[in-house]
Amino acid sequence: MKVRVSPAQPHCFAFGGFEIQMRAALQAARGAGVDVEPLDPWSTDSRFDVLHLWGLETAHGLAASWAKRSGKCVVLTALLPYVSWCERVRRAWWSAIGRARSLRELLACVERLVVVNDAQAQAAASLWDFPLERIAVIPNVVAEQFYGAKSTPGAGDAGGYVLCVGNLCRRKNQLALVQACLQARVPLLLVGEVLAGEERYAAAIGRALAQHASARWIGGLPANSQALLDAYLGASAFALVSERETQPIALLEAATLRKPLVIADQPYARQKFYQKARLVDWRSPRAIAQGLSDVLSQPCKYVPDEAALAECSSRKVGRQYADAYASALNA
Repeated sequence: MKVRVSPAQPHCFAFGGFEIQMRAALQAARGAGVDVEPLDPWSTDSRFDVLHLWGLETAHGLAASWAKRSGKCVVLTALLPYVSWCERVRRAWWSAIGRARSLRELLACVERLVVVNDAQAQAAASLWDFPLERIAVIPNVVAEQFYGAKSTPGAGDAGGYVLCVGNLCRRKNQLALVQACLQARVPLLLVGEVLAGEERYAAAIGRALAQHASARWIGGLPANSQALLDAYLGASAFALVSERETQPIALLEAATLRKPLVIADQPYARQKFYQKARLVDWRSPRAIAQGLSDVLSQPCKYVPDEAALAECSSRKVGRQYADAYASALNA
């Protein structure tokens, strides 16, 4: 079985958690014995069995169509919106402008759709009418070093800080987190690059940081690096108050390291991996500040259980992708 992988856009133009997961899943599948490589669009070698696409995007339509004509199986990994009235309205709008039709044509080529949790599987069935029996639920990968470097809940309390990891952008709502830490008089460390097009928002964060002597932004750190791991280990708690997410890697990493979690009270927070986390209103710096105070006063109360997080190991995720490829071929 040979698998070739293609992203929705070149990684040089946009690179974040989803792109990190493409690479992590590719390595995990290799570890499970799958012959899997990035698809070279300039190559004429068609000697492979499965085309694995990342992202439910119209840009994949032509590749998926030609793959089907050529007798290939198509597997697609997607991060979908959670079911809500707003998403149903958006789907209706897409139908009016034709985008929904293009995405349906893409999904018609897909033998196996991979999503990260059961709620996403239900969204695929509800919003896109994709058959549940053709959906594989495979979580994001947490690198092995995070399993081998566990710290105790609340470690770093003496001189520790609240940590937030992720690209600086409006969706991730770091400005409200900075304001909340200022109100709660809590040290903060922001880690992440400025997402393209979000420079003005990053400048607003910079101005807010200037008012908080114990808050700082150090830019991005390489994924799975010792420097990133050290940032986690030195934290007293981890906060992510994004308006929208699917299954953020940073939350999984923090939970694996036994850090108490503060998460926006949004659908993405209601996963088995984040149970016991302190949920807060993402729109209110005051509510976020109260959540931070609660977590720092009783850290053990807000640390997720370890058992579910074992499912995110590279070995288990790699095996699940290998099974998804095999089931697509045998469909």
